[in-house]
Amino acid sequence: TVAAVVPTNAPPADPLIPGWFTGIWTNWHGNLQAGLNLGVGTTDRSTLYANATASKKWGRTVSSVSYNAAYGEANSVQNANLMAGKTRVDVEISPNRRTFSYGQAAAGYDEIRKIDLEYLGGGGLGYKIIDRPKRVLAGELGIQYQSFDYSTSGDQSAVAIRIGQSFTTSIEKLSITQSLGFTPGIHDLSNYQVNFFLTLSYPLFKPLTLNLNLIDQYLSQPATGVQNNDLQIQTTLGITF
Repeated sequence: TVAAVVPTNAPPADPLIPGWFTGIWTNWHGNLQAGLNLGVGTTDRSTLYANATASKKWGRTVSSVSYNAAYGEANSVQNANLMAGKTRVDVEISPNRRTFSYGQAAAGYDEIRKIDLEYLGGGGLGYKIIDRPKRVLAGELGIQYQSFDYSTSGDQSAVAIRIGQSFTTSIEKLSITQSLGFTPGIHDLSNYQVNFFLTLSYPLFKPLTLNLNLIDQYLSQPATGVQNNDLQIQTTLGITF
């Protein structure tokens, strides 16, 4: 008896590309956002926002990337010009998956805050205080190298302790993502930064979402002539994938 051969539409595997490599580029999920703030009157102003996030989970590893940019003018004077990107990898290391290690790197610039280039990298450990399907609260502790190249004052670089916290939850259809990071310098505790991020996302209809982003960044030693705190509130439309 000759066994029947069942045809398949699957393309043959490329012997030159290992399976683990092709798997890196599949099963990513995230959100692409764009927003525009316009004002006409005593002050003519416009600000364009663009944000993107994506993540992938494989086994005990979660990889994520994010990007945000903003450009704006008020009465033909530039009042926003920034861009930043970040990548991060989390690995669950305990049997119950609550304890994890992480590594992250980021870079960007902000012309209004006189930052020609900002970059950082570091890692540490974290623990999920709450770990439920629709609610996760985690704390983190690590070490981070951070550097600021300023256009109006001397550059700064430091090795810092990083104390972090993150929270994700959903209430009915509303998704909430929040994170907080505090990084005081090891050799100078008065040199620190605080970064707070909050995103509220509500689905309008697939794949469109309405988003509210709050970004608050504080530098204890900013460039000369720049305020310590920078607050951004953005309303954007997003597309999930």
